[in-house]
Amino acid sequence: MKKISLAFLKGLLIIIGLCLLQSGSPAHAKAVPPSKLNKANLVTYYTYYRANKNITLKTAYTPSYKIGKSIIRNMAIKKGTIVEGQHNGGSRSRELSIDERQLSYHTKRTGILPGYTLDPYPDSKYSNPLSANVKSFTRVKRPTYMPAYSDGNLYQGDAAFLESKKRPNINLRITPDGYLEYYKRNSKVEFSLQFLQKPNGDAKINKTLMKGNTRYFYTSKKVNGLKATKVNSKGSYQYRYQLTNLHQPQFTPGDPDNDIPGSYDSLYRLSGKTYYTQIGSDD
Repeated sequence: MKKISLAFLKGLLIIIGLCLLQSGSPAHAKAVPPSKLNKANLVTYYTYYRANKNITLKTAYTPSYKIGKSIIRNMAIKKGTIVEGQHNGGSRSRELSIDERQLSYHTKRTGILPGYTLDPYPDSKYSNPLSANVKSFTRVKRPTYMPAYSDGNLYQGDAAFLESKKRPNINLRITPDGYLEYYKRNSKVEFSLQFLQKPNGDAKINKTLMKGNTRYFYTSKKVNGLKATKVNSKGSYQYRYQLTNLHQPQFTPGDPDNDIPGSYDSLYRLSGKTYYTQIGSDD
């Protein structure tokens, strides 16, 4: 149950956050000075592993446009791919639970058929999280391109947006396997699948520089939907994206009566737009 609970919790917190934005809840976001941030409530269970060899995992894909039976397909993870995962059960356990939702579309597409989307619900052994042999992976540090305490999902909106009843329409995703992806909400498919379709724009992050509170991503192509700085005319480092942590964490109270935890979010700036990403809860 533990492997399911961790993945389910992450998905549940995202869904709860989106629902709160649509409700008439009296909750109001408020700034939290970084020095006063309750670090005990920050997310610390994101751990990363690199594949030691090419592996294939059976994965469930669900119909995108109607309720129907999921199909099982093979998803290929190439040697050297970094995944977000959990190794539970102690040293004797060989099971690594992989959060497949956070992988890039570049990786997920290896098993996708037209009209189907990766199944985000942990309702079978082939749904999130996926199980793999931990012996096929090596534990690695958090990649430099991944924001601290975040799963890499950033939603367009500032502090005022967090107080509104609106739901985000833009999802910026930095994936464990090193892609920068830009999604516009696809309202034609089921709600839980709207940010799991093919990205509107994406690019492999070929280099990351960290200076102060800013990450500089270098790519060989432009990500559609995002403004970039052209720094080279050819090669792997033609475009640069600047992701800046504003160090203005926000706290949005939950609904204790309904067991909904409050949310801590960090604010970031990229391409002239502000984004927020969940970094913890008061649960």
